[in-house]
Amino acid sequence: MSLRKIALYGGLRETCPQPSLEVSIPANATAQEALRRIAQSLGRRVPGLKGAVLATSRRVLRRFERVPPKGALALLPPVCGG
Repeated sequence: MSLRKIALYGGLRETCPQPSLEVSIPANATAQEALRRIAQSLGRRVPGLKGAVLATSRRVLRRFERVPPKGALALLPPVCGG
């Protein structure tokens, strides 16, 4: 298991006290498993978390894909624009 820093964006960033969070993610975890651990670490309902996706610095991960063992991770809300 490794402790990973996950940047928060959009409405998720506005509803959490910090712009990022650190979560223990098991080796070979899927994006779905990582999202479940993120929800557990927040310990409360956060608007937009249900439809959020996990992304690397290069792309959005599908829920069944493995989380890379290294590199930046971000939690993107269902609607994220700029």
